[in-house]
Amino acid sequence: MASAGATPKGILAWLRKKKGKKTKLKDVHNMLQDLKKADKRNMSDVERTESILEEFTSEHEGNTAQIFVDKARGVAVAVTLQSAGMKRLFAAFPEVLMVDSTYDTNCNGYKLFSFVVHDCFGKGQYVHHALVERETKDNLRLAVNAFKACNPQFNEVKVVMTDKALHEKDVLAEVFTRGRQLLCQFHVQQWFSKQVTRLVRGSPEEKTIVEASMAQLIDSTSAKEYDSQKALFLDLLGGNKQHKLYQLFVKNWDNTQDEWVAYRRGNIPHLRNNTNNRLESKWGKLKQLIKSDYPIDELVSSLIMIQEWAEDEYVEEYNKPGSRPPFAEHRELASLGAAVSPFAFDLVAGQFKYALSSDANYVIEGAGEDAKLRSLRSDQVHTLNTKTYKCDCTFAQTLLLPCRHVMFYRKTNGNESVLPPFSLLCPRWLRAHRLNDIREGPVNTGEFEYHIIDSAESVAPVVAPVKKDVKYSQAKQLTDELLSLLSNQPTPTFQAAMRWLRGFTKSVHDGELENFAGFVPDAAADLDKVLPSASVAIAAPTQIVVPASDDMDLEEKAPATAVAQSHDDITARKPPNYTFTKPVKNKKMSKKAHSKIARLQRKMVLRNLANLCEGGVPSSTPSASDIDNLLSTNYSYHSVAPALEKYDLPACDVAEDAGLRLLREGEELTLDDLTKRLPADKLTYALTILPLRGADQFVATWKEFGAATHEQLLFLERYVAAKNQLSTVDHTAEWVEDVSWSPVDIEAVPVMFWAPLQEKREIMQQQVRDLPLQLSVIGGEAIDGHSLLSFRRSQWLSTTAILVVMKALALKYHDVGVASPSFLEPKAPDRKRVVANAYKAFSPVEGEIIGALNFGSAHWVAFHINVKSRQCRLFDPQQGAKKYVKLKKSLSEVVEPLLPMDTKLMYFKYVSCVQQDSDNCGIWCLVMLELTLAKEKWHKELYKLAPYLRLRYLNLSLDYINDRRLEGN
Repeated sequence: MASAGATPKGILAWLRKKKGKKTKLKDVHNMLQDLKKADKRNMSDVERTESILEEFTSEHEGNTAQIFVDKARGVAVAVTLQSAGMKRLFAAFPEVLMVDSTYDTNCNGYKLFSFVVHDCFGKGQYVHHALVERETKDNLRLAVNAFKACNPQFNEVKVVMTDKALHEKDVLAEVFTRGRQLLCQFHVQQWFSKQVTRLVRGSPEEKTIVEASMAQLIDSTSAKEYDSQKALFLDLLGGNKQHKLYQLFVKNWDNTQDEWVAYRRGNIPHLRNNTNNRLESKWGKLKQLIKSDYPIDELVSSLIMIQEWAEDEYVEEYNKPGSRPPFAEHRELASLGAAVSPFAFDLVAGQFKYALSSDANYVIEGAGEDAKLRSLRSDQVHTLNTKTYKCDCTFAQTLLLPCRHVMFYRKTNGNESVLPPFSLLCPRWLRAHRLNDIREGPVNTGEFEYHIIDSAESVAPVVAPVKKDVKYSQAKQLTDELLSLLSNQPTPTFQAAMRWLRGFTKSVHDGELENFAGFVPDAAADLDKVLPSASVAIAAPTQIVVPASDDMDLEEKAPATAVAQSHDDITARKPPNYTFTKPVKNKKMSKKAHSKIARLQRKMVLRNLANLCEGGVPSSTPSASDIDNLLSTNYSYHSVAPALEKYDLPACDVAEDAGLRLLREGEELTLDDLTKRLPADKLTYALTILPLRGADQFVATWKEFGAATHEQLLFLERYVAAKNQLSTVDHTAEWVEDVSWSPVDIEAVPVMFWAPLQEKREIMQQQVRDLPLQLSVIGGEAIDGHSLLSFRRSQWLSTTAILVVMKALALKYHDVGVASPSFLEPKAPDRKRVVANAYKAFSPVEGEIIGALNFGSAHWVAFHINVKSRQCRLFDPQQGAKKYVKLKKSLSEVVEPLLPMDTKLMYFKYVSCVQQDSDNCGIWCLVMLELTLAKEKWHKELYKLAPYLRLRYLNLSLDYINDRRLEGN
């Protein structure tokens, strides 16, 4: 059970259920430790890894494993493995190869370097794994050449999808000479966002507009649109061609459009893989079962086991009968459904229906082998071969499937069928094709091999990178203390400190911190130089040259030192004694140790700043003015709780509502005069009776409290609201600690709902206390922070909570738009449509649209629209007929006009889930949307996991907020 990924608490629950004994959690931990010791049998991690790989290669003659050892250091620099099933998967689907590396999979700091292909069912499949000590060119070259030696179909790769790391691109270009390299568009947009933040001066709104302009360059559908967006981008920079961001763009991106601009990749079979999302998604699932403290042998064993599961799932899917469309479908589509995979069927069916509809307005020009179809709408001309029925349109070129132009030609030409013969279809989509059955078929024989490599240079030790959330948390703690320190300095000292801080900020912004501080940071990378290049030099295999600057990874990865290697010296002989690199220090540092180090660092920096300012220590008791300044900002629990604990106004019970009188001459009431606080409802009433003009000339009065000015009332309103919000944070943190569920129930639901929430409780509590509690713009979105805390216990889910989860799901799944939940509030239909499109779900229209509506401020309902199939799934947790009618009417009036021209939706009810008496409708709306996006069926075991689902969606929301804050910063 442990090797299959079961947690100690899950094993404990299973033992108690099966045996009926009162086993303790400590007993389970002891038992697991004993099992680990017995399994290791006093063997080193190297010996255990060798044993596992030898067993792996002996199970099938096609399984291959290799270990590459640095002779001088006696350290394994690369471990590769590939099963026979992986080789057959690559042989069947070689067109698109997605490549990238990930970290945090083992305690030794080795990076997992993996290859993924796009199978016939539209899913990603691993075809090669390699663990590399560092991401140097030579280490990556070892992994890629090992893949090449075992897969003779490597020349059939048409597209290689990578991120923006130069060293990966160069090595891949040496092997996949016939494949075209494409950059993951998500990584491109991420780079644009970072550089806009770094190099553009202005307000957050101005930076957001520049970033949006650069993002539009990625999605350009023609050269004209690209040039227009480029001109707009320059205009937003003030028309300054010498601007550093514009020069950087022209030098490194404008000349590599083939790799990242949409219209330049319409002639290659990328199968709509514009990002590495399939690979990233698989890593997300992989890391749910793999822990960062695994030694290499446990990681290798887990990879082998997970791959066996994946291959079994593929074979099960392959052996399922072909999909049977409804009887109302065209007979040709019924035959197609049995011949191709459901993924391919959905794509072709959309083209088929369009070709037979009245919307298909084409004129056939020319005769012979090459026919031309001219669209009467767009005037575009497409050429198709009348023998092979291959078209030059984007759909046919990128998906290798018959398009609407081919079908229209065959219909008009009087052929016996609209669809071309199945023998002309690309074999990758056919269910019956022999290559798609990975249980059998020829593969290169493999074995377990050692290779010794002579190295010429020493290598620096691995240093664990600091994650973005850790950086943000540490920086925020320090800046909060700086705010308190500076606000209490005399004016001359404050001005001196501000001049120093402005200089510091400018130096970091301009990338000149080393000049300002007088030292060079470790592993400082010049972002201006680490950018993609269109031309890739291919070195001969025996002449490997590794420039020093190419070994630095683009992303936040550990620094690497180049190791010059000679492939002529590789020999398949038994290596001398060797080891893996030592485990990375402080990888799993305790929370207490982290806090101790953070305190020391903050104390040192504050002492230096205090010396610079020549100021004193701030007073320990805050005044009302100090509290007012704190509450005027977008505060979090951590930033105001200590101050509000010291400044505690006792409650004053008042029996009646406030009276009103003029402020007397000479009467002065300041914030510091307040000694008690009023109830929230009395404050609200008092503020409403004050006149709109001249409010400062009046005071509200109570017999028990006395008089209060407009300024005092506003302060008390913020103060009471803050106290209530801090109480809500405390309750939420307690709930995060106490909420429980049965691990057995989790194992019965789809894997998509699995999350390591037990391990994340402390992190989530920290995130809740760091959450901005007021309405603020986070990553370009206005988010009311404290409303997210409605996930706790049985609280009604707020609109903010529902919206943030839907935005997170839209990022998790591909091509998904979110309709605003507030579009029912305006009265005018046109205004409703504007609000519905607030998050750009309809401009341009995404492939899928999700949304939720709040009827009567008392009940949530949800909907999911598949734009391609024109199907809309409606969901009312209470399954009320009137609510379904109201929901359908709202969508037909507001949403349908926003879809492509003349789109009429077919509506279906989602009836599998019915809200239980003690449940919350909002939670089941979110569950239904996620199940629909993942194309999963309803599982009744989900009813038992309502508390777990609340915690999971809170975790999803907090992670989304943190990601947006990091992008905004």
